[in-house]
Amino acid sequence: MKIRVKFISIDEKFKKEIEKAVAILKQFGATEVYLFGSWATGKAHPDSDLDLAVSGIQPERWYRVWAKVMFALNPDVHLVDLGFPDDFTEYLRANEKLKSVR
Repeated sequence: MKIRVKFISIDEKFKKEIEKAVAILKQFGATEVYLFGSWATGKAHPDSDLDLAVSGIQPERWYRVWAKVMFALNPDVHLVDLGFPDDFTEYLRANEKLKSVR
């Protein structure tokens, strides 16, 4: 699977981790996957976690997909459900903090 992250360059090892995450998320119905945080801003270091915002996953499947992603990837992963609007998800959307992953 090829992925593209708009406007930033990411090293190959990290791209493979994102590809794994996206594949799992899509298996569970994700319609959108976004990168945010230090990797999206180009400020990541080797110990940085992977911050992903996701929409399209049914609420009853959320914890199962979260666990599957956590065990499959090397970096720590933070998943944010964009289908559950709160102050943080609104902040991410309003301030253009999300970088689309395709």
